[in-house]
Amino acid sequence: MKEPIIYWIDLFCGAGGTTTGIHLANANAKVVACVNHDPEAIKCHEKNHPDCLHLTEDVRDFGVILKIKEIVNKLRNDNPDCIINIWASLECTHFSKAKGGLARDADSRTLADHLYKYIEQLDPDYVYIENVREFLTWGALDNNGKPIQELKGTDYNRWRDAIKFYGYDYEYQLLNSADFGAYTSRERYFGVFGRIGLPLVFPEKTHCKRSKINGTNLKPWKAVKEVLDLDDEGRTIFGLTKMNKPYSDNTLKRVYAGLLKFSKEGLFIKKYYSGRPAGKVTSINDPLGTITTVCNQAIVKPIFLTSYYGNGNAHSVEDPCNTLTTKERYAAHFIDYDYSSPTHSSIETAAGTITTIPKHKLVSAQWTVDTQFSNKGRSIEEPGQTLIARMDKKPVYLISASPIGINQTLEKNNDSETVIKIRKFMRENGIIDIKIRMLKVKELKAIQGFPDDFELTGTKTNQLKFIGNSVVPLMAQKLIEANYIGLLNQLKVAV
Repeated sequence: MKEPIIYWIDLFCGAGGTTTGIHLANANAKVVACVNHDPEAIKCHEKNHPDCLHLTEDVRDFGVILKIKEIVNKLRNDNPDCIINIWASLECTHFSKAKGGLARDADSRTLADHLYKYIEQLDPDYVYIENVREFLTWGALDNNGKPIQELKGTDYNRWRDAIKFYGYDYEYQLLNSADFGAYTSRERYFGVFGRIGLPLVFPEKTHCKRSKINGTNLKPWKAVKEVLDLDDEGRTIFGLTKMNKPYSDNTLKRVYAGLLKFSKEGLFIKKYYSGRPAGKVTSINDPLGTITTVCNQAIVKPIFLTSYYGNGNAHSVEDPCNTLTTKERYAAHFIDYDYSSPTHSSIETAAGTITTIPKHKLVSAQWTVDTQFSNKGRSIEEPGQTLIARMDKKPVYLISASPIGINQTLEKNNDSETVIKIRKFMRENGIIDIKIRMLKVKELKAIQGFPDDFELTGTKTNQLKFIGNSVVPLMAQKLIEANYIGLLNQLKVAV
């Protein structure tokens, strides 16, 4: 049996998350053409995937379709049994919750309708769609540009049925990348249209939250701390930022919430969006959440002078984190997500979604700790939250509280209410300082799942945007491998 060659067209290709995943897949697959309107993203894509045709164009331009059609016609002429697939990571800005609400830009929301032209001209065997969960609610807008609740999902249903009319079967799933071994818990909609008769196969998850492992053969979610530089603790929160400004009260509130929630575990991630402070912290033993295009998550790192013996809810953070090696001290961290409201997660979990402006901060507290402290947070063995996009505006920081150094526990006349609470907590728990720093591009790149040899080009702002806008490469890889196995099994039966 001759294995089929699968050729891919990557629309909205960005800097190369999908293409990287396709080329990492254990499948006979090759990306032949990529389209993106951003010349900087195309430069980065071409640097890492030089063998693809790169088009710095608007996907709505019919001339782009004709250029790709020439390639497809030649491929089919040279190899009549080849399979032609399209991957479209449709713009999600105006669907996503990360924008602060439902979509309001009608033009951006109609990009999905331009797929009809590609289907008519290229006649692909498969069309893969990636978007946010809210894409399923795509519907009409009122005269003020606001979604009409009663028509929620009507445009999505119309769009889906229109593509099926061309002769496709269709299935979709909402998949969390942490369930497949990623360091980020980014959840996305993946829809697959396949020519009638072709298999539609989705990957089986391999990981799950530690609390749900019993009775399964699944592995625990990966700990984001495995890809963090926990030795770099950053600056004191009681001093000035690199911009020579004091830390904002909102930042300090999120640090305080993380300290309260993870004082036992120590290691956790703090986010700056969606929800009350105490409810938005997760363990560093979890994957990180979505990484945005603006750096807005921070890691808090407490170092404990006591061991976690005799307490079933605590354990040495030296296991599994191999960056902490001293016998008598254990590093504790959390990620702070600098979004609209305080959010944290432990670095023992997957990170949250990385957006185009990632805002993750590594918060590190080094202290002697009361291991019986009652306000326990999420397990540091679970993934963290999604990292979002605006990482250049509201970065991700590392925060570190230490039992040695300059004593920052004494209150001052100009202290805010939040600072007073933090200093009081520090005195009660033997902490004399807390430090914070932004997550580094290298860390965010690893969290999102790009290979070590993937080269991000452009300015730091560009690089953060590339990461936050990208598809998690592992998800493209897993989806393609699963369906490829389905194709091979179908061919074996046919033989």
